[in-house]
Amino acid sequence: MADRKKNRGSKRKSVKVRRPLVQPEAIARLNLRDVETLKQFTTDLGKIMPRRLTGVPPKLQRQLARAIKRARVMGLVR
Repeated sequence: MADRKKNRGSKRKSVKVRRPLVQPEAIARLNLRDVETLKQFTTDLGKIMPRRLTGVPPKLQRQLARAIKRARVMGLVR
């Protein structure tokens, strides 16, 4: 019984620290017409990549998502 309690912590998944694809300074001056930067954060099908994969802070991820959605409306990004 004591052995079971001892091994409970080993079932946890290890969390990898991911570095952002682009520096936060580059995203801070994000432009809708900068299609190459926006494409780095979308998949081949045009979906927005999640924060856990890109490593972008939450505030910048929201700005990025907003910029991608606006660029889609303008027809700049798929």
